[in-house]
Amino acid sequence: MQIALLLIGDEILNGEREDLNAHYLIKKLGEKNQKLSELLVVPDEIEKIKSGILYLTKGNDFIITSGGLGLTPDDKTLKAIASALNLELKKDEEVKKLIMSSLKKLGVKVNHFIVEEFSKKIDDAEIFKNEVGVAPCQHLVFQECSIFVLPGVPSEFRYFVNSVVMKYIEKADKERTETFLVNGRESDFADILQKIEKEFSVKTASYPPVEIGEKYVKVKITGQKDLEPAVKLFTYLLKEIGIEIEKRISA
Repeated sequence: MQIALLLIGDEILNGEREDLNAHYLIKKLGEKNQKLSELLVVPDEIEKIKSGILYLTKGNDFIITSGGLGLTPDDKTLKAIASALNLELKKDEEVKKLIMSSLKKLGVKVNHFIVEEFSKKIDDAEIFKNEVGVAPCQHLVFQECSIFVLPGVPSEFRYFVNSVVMKYIEKADKERTETFLVNGRESDFADILQKIEKEFSVKTASYPPVEIGEKYVKVKITGQKDLEPAVKLFTYLLKEIGIEIEKRISA
């Protein structure tokens, strides 16, 4: 499992603040026999954050970001990530309610104009309330890469690592993925994948060849205890309609 951390903030790069979040995440991952595959630090600049996210999505299963969330002009993380992944960043009532609730809980005077301006969500992201601060955590999946957008304040970062991130990682650690290179068209076996997902607790995905030199459709089946029977049915049904599997890759 490949897990990357993107630290965002001018204050880290210029030495104004010592980073505590990378060390904490490394420690928590170590408790689960996992480790960081990559650690990247970028300033509060949209283009730098965008390039960092795009770089890390290539080859990592999980990306955790730290910093750049909040209610001040230098908080550019959501805008940068949405732009990098070509997703919309829209005003969201759920985010607004969570921010208002957190501010009231902390006894902070509410500036409705600022709250309105920063109450935004990346399209299709899950939202998790910040119980120790203000900015919610946002979680989204991009091309099978699970991205967690977390505040940089250490107490808030730790809260979300424990309450959200590690739960997803632990679940993924129990899953396995079987990958197949299939000599056919996606449309030839789309109904087979639907049948497998309906009968078993697994997820399927297929990717047609797009790069020069690619010849086969890549099919992934991911699951836990239902994985083996799902794979068995998939290979049997492909054989029944005369479609060959060129290669099988276990992970």
